Amino acid sequence: MRNFSLFILAALLLIGSVSASAQDGRKRRKGEPIVPPNGFLLIKTTPEAYPIFINGQDYGLTGSPDSRQIKLDVNTYDVEIRFPNKTYRKTMTVERGKNVCVCLNYSKRVVTRPCPYEVSISAEPTVKDGDNIVFSSTPTFLNNTPVNLNYKWTVLPAAARIRDGQGTPSITIDSTGLSGQTVTATLEVDTGYDDAICRQKLPFSTAVTALEIVKPVPQSFDVFDFVNNDALKARLDNFASALQQQPENQGYIIVYGKIGSKPVATDRLGMYALVYLTRNRKIDARRVTTVNGGFRAKSAFELYLVPPGADPPMPR
Repeated sequence: MRNFSLFILAALLLIGSVSASAQDGRKRRKGEPIVPPNGFLLIKTTPEAYPIFINGQDYGLTGSPDSRQIKLDVNTYDVEIRFPNKTYRKTMTVERGKNVCVCLNYSKRVVTRPCPYEVSISAEPTVKDGDNIVFSSTPTFLNNTPVNLNYKWTVLPAAARIRDGQGTPSITIDSTGLSGQTVTATLEVDTGYDDAICRQKLPFSTAVTALEIVKPVPQSFDVFDFVNNDALKARLDNFASALQQQPENQGYIIVYGKIGSKPVATDRLGMYALVYLTRNRKIDARRVTTVNGGFRAKSAFELYLVPPGADPPMPR
């Protein structure tokens, strides 16, 4: 029984040895260390640590001053180290059991001479939909010595349209249809020959507020007591002329009866006015509405011109 157990143990050791040898495609020699199935990326930057992205995934910060070790499967990776003003990119292959090292030193550029100009940009902080937005730039020159500047404007959103001024110190933008949005104009300015670090890119934003919608209201045209039919027709003649001159408006006639009279008498006065306007003055009957307004001390009329979208007048 003891010999049988030793046989089983020897068989298991043999299988483990074969499996380890199969992993690297060759037979492992006796006493040779087993190589792990992964590798390591060692990254160090000086004088500070910066963000690492591997295949687009955030891996935190580099090591500084010591290397940062990242364990990775055997494969090829796109490695990015994002410095303040530039990004280092390289495709790197991680091999089994090996270290791949990246050691970088980043130093910021220092301007050794002053830029010959500085530019500021301004505009109204808010405008109403439909107003023009004027973005203006003002250059300041070193030692008051002017230099020729190149001006290039870009605007967002895409619906914002530059009406004029591209290539000049100021532009005009039409804000029509941009209610509730923010228009951002970015000016890129340079001399065309100076150091690129002096090139300036300046954004400025203006908010576009919605137009205030004012609801139209009925326009009181005439108010008068009823005297007789002839006096009524004279008033209605003037009303008909206004309706003909303002074909978009509706005509409203509110008729009040005399206290003590029957409601039907008030209705007859309203019908008389309607027939006169439509038959004698040729006003379309669909444009005139008569309303019985109740009773007053005297019979009376109120005439209104009502624009589209306005609520009809109410009896008072």
